[in-house]
Amino acid sequence: MDYFNETDITQNLGAQDHKHKHVYDVYVSRHGKDTSGCGSLDEPCRSIAQALRLVDWDGRVHLNGTGTERDPFGCENVTHGQNPGIFANKSVTMQSFQATPYVSCVEGFHFQTNPKESHRRVSITLSGIVFQGTPLRFLDCSCVQLINCTHQGAKTAVSARAENIPSVHFDIQGPSLFRNNYNCVEILLKNSSSGKSLTVTISRTRFLENRVDRHLSVKGLISIATDVRKPAGLMRVQISCQEVTCIGNQAPFVVLDLSTSVTKETYNRVKLLNNSVESTANTKNERFKDSMYISSVRKSTAKFVDLRCANNTSNQDLRCVKIYAQEAKVVIENSSFVGHNALNGRR
Repeated sequence: MDYFNETDITQNLGAQDHKHKHVYDVYVSRHGKDTSGCGSLDEPCRSIAQALRLVDWDGRVHLNGTGTERDPFGCENVTHGQNPGIFANKSVTMQSFQATPYVSCVEGFHFQTNPKESHRRVSITLSGIVFQGTPLRFLDCSCVQLINCTHQGAKTAVSARAENIPSVHFDIQGPSLFRNNYNCVEILLKNSSSGKSLTVTISRTRFLENRVDRHLSVKGLISIATDVRKPAGLMRVQISCQEVTCIGNQAPFVVLDLSTSVTKETYNRVKLLNNSVESTANTKNERFKDSMYISSVRKSTAKFVDLRCANNTSNQDLRCVKIYAQEAKVVIENSSFVGHNALNGRR
């Protein structure tokens, strides 16, 4: 995951317009105009970048989607030179207004804690938005909520990285859709001097016809990893997937590379149908292949209820569930596995 330079962000966004400190609702429309005082319902801003400059901490940006399917919101009015894209280092909600807004910004959205205000935890909520070829990146955001959003045609649609915060809540609520992306959801836990905690909730979400870039690292549709090998305390990860459907993807469903973590996981009403997983010689770790769900953790407690795993294919043997752990407690109830083949207990 490529992330932005903190110094540049502080220079560009650290000095917000103080005269707009108490603007809690900013409206944006393709028929609006960017000014120092735009953002009212009668005089909306034209660009998301300007709205994010003006809105106060914990404020709301309302995107009027009228006409945006033909003329989507983009990256216009961005003042950054070295870091292209749209940046925000404050807690904010960005939501649809009147019609579904379409956003197309290849350089992406970048949300992070302001280094000068590291004591303030950033919470981001994005609701009712269609992101076309637009990556979303979150650095040290304590809470991320993606509600009723569509993510399509992006290279790494959603990525989150935790470096200097103790806990992260990551929530995708449906009906949400990921379609035709390279890498869908990627979470990385870094630099742990003490135990971190991560809570991931994904509900009513469809993953359709996505794939992964195998040349970068081993990934699934949902990838959670850490680069911490000797933490001061065990990381604790809680995952809940409810009513998730994966059809026609070229990737595993979940890949957990969390060798220093204790996980508690629940997968309820998950459908994994007609996906393909290709094992190549470039696979860096033999563990992370030949299964739709792959977990490498210290201690695993996982429950699968009403799991449908059928007609998934691979150029080698393929399982549905594979777990590596020093200690594992796995419960599988009311589930079916069709068309999977793992010969002789290998790998």
